[in-house]
Amino acid sequence: MSRRRLLALGAAVAGVAGASAMIGGSAGALSGGSLALGGVVDDPLAGMIAGAQLAGAPRADAPRRGRRGFRPRRALPEGTVFGTIEIPALGLSETLREGIELRFLDFGPGHWPGTAFPGQPGNCVIAGHRVSHSRPFLFIDTVPTGAMMTLTMAGAAHDYVATSAGIVDPADNSILNWTAERSATIFACHPPGSVTQRYIVNFVSV
Repeated sequence: MSRRRLLALGAAVAGVAGASAMIGGSAGALSGGSLALGGVVDDPLAGMIAGAQLAGAPRADAPRRGRRGFRPRRALPEGTVFGTIEIPALGLSETLREGIELRFLDFGPGHWPGTAFPGQPGNCVIAGHRVSHSRPFLFIDTVPTGAMMTLTMAGAAHDYVATSAGIVDPADNSILNWTAERSATIFACHPPGSVTQRYIVNFVSV
């Protein structure tokens, strides 16, 4: 083989080797890119999915259909007047309607949809204005332990007695916690004229 042909063959081999190196380098870059993509996108996405799964998990204190003493509650159209609320310690005797939006509370105390109705097992949660309109819960912070409350629905009266009271953050949804016994929670904004906190009073059926 002539020297010229040997040199040409050597250049060709070198070119193939260089191309292989380039290809290998590109593959490595792609591999590294995949790793980088995994670190930047996949992990947070996995975290988001995990967070979504946690967020979607049922609360431990949520009502369980079929639990002894629990019965599914038939929903009422919001705004429906379905009973009355009486708290002698507040001199309160008003109608009770479904819904806690302002457009309903402007007419009086409202029942939180999805919570127990009067006389049912569970927590019957009721909200009311403190300083506007009829101001049903203006003096809610004066309700003493042992005070009575009567809730009526469908002509049946259900008596409750106050067991405790306190102040919570507006984001504290523990006031909605389901209870095995017949209980009730009333709440209003606190302090009067402010929405920074909530004042709550807890009751149990007697």
